[in-house]
Amino acid sequence: MIKIKDRLILGAIAGLGGNLIKLVTARAAMKMNLAELDGPERATKWKCC
Repeated sequence: MIKIKDRLILGAIAGLGGNLIKLVTARAAMKMNLAELDGPERATKWKCC
C-alpha cells in the first residue's frame, strides 16, 4: 500500500471516497423504499415563502 504524504491529495481522496459511500447508501435506501427523497433532490424542492 502506498503512503500518501501530501495532505491536499489525501484530503481530496478522503472527500471523494466519503461522497461515494454517501451516494451509494442514498441510492440503495431509495431503491429499498427506505427514503422518499435523497438530499440534493430534497434541497431543490424546498421553497421559501
